[in-house]
Amino acid sequence: MRSHPFSLFDVALLEKMGSREASGPWHSPLACPILYAIAKYRNQFLRGPYKETMPLIHTSIRTLFLALALSLAGPFDTAVAAEKLPAFDLPRLDGSGNLKLAQVLGKGPVLINFWAAWCKPCLMEAPELVKLYDRYGAAGFEIVAISIDQNRPELVKEAVKRTGMDYTVLTDSKGVFAKKMAVRSIPTSVLIDSKGEVVRIFQGYFPGMDRQIAQAVEKLLPKEATGS
Repeated sequence: MRSHPFSLFDVALLEKMGSREASGPWHSPLACPILYAIAKYRNQFLRGPYKETMPLIHTSIRTLFLALALSLAGPFDTAVAAEKLPAFDLPRLDGSGNLKLAQVLGKGPVLINFWAAWCKPCLMEAPELVKLYDRYGAAGFEIVAISIDQNRPELVKEAVKRTGMDYTVLTDSKGVFAKKMAVRSIPTSVLIDSKGEVVRIFQGYFPGMDRQIAQAVEKLLPKEATGS
């Protein structure tokens, strides 16, 4: 719990979500003031002795506050509206050089998947992502998997081979880009459009999540490419 507080969003983002400037499908008239109040009073409460003397309880309370906020806000696999994905320049796992964000934009939607070789849910999700890539790749859909494993390229390559990943795999061994994206748990997938704007965020894994991703991808592809 100390390492992974199970949330992609911190209190600053909750305050932003509850502000008048925020927008998106979760920003109902009721959700906005509730989210802002939770963010404000959570900070005041956790400035007490819990943070220094009881770190585990502090983390548990933090998780409960955020879980309550997200449940009040509704489904939260949707990103903040119209935000650009930060630029990245990361090495390919196969050693063929670095890949920049700009190189994958302009063709179609891109799914940025944060994962690790030690993460069992990530390995369970990978074959489903392979199927999605095989289904929509010809229409311009791209998947860029970013491994956050620390200096274990052989284990990562073994996992890639075992799961059949046939899409681009990059390494972020120091977690610089993952931190920039505020990734707190894996797997986390960020769907962007051809211009690099974040469309949806999918956190965690459960059976059937691939169908949700497929529906989101199809909305970004030409109708003739999806057969609809």
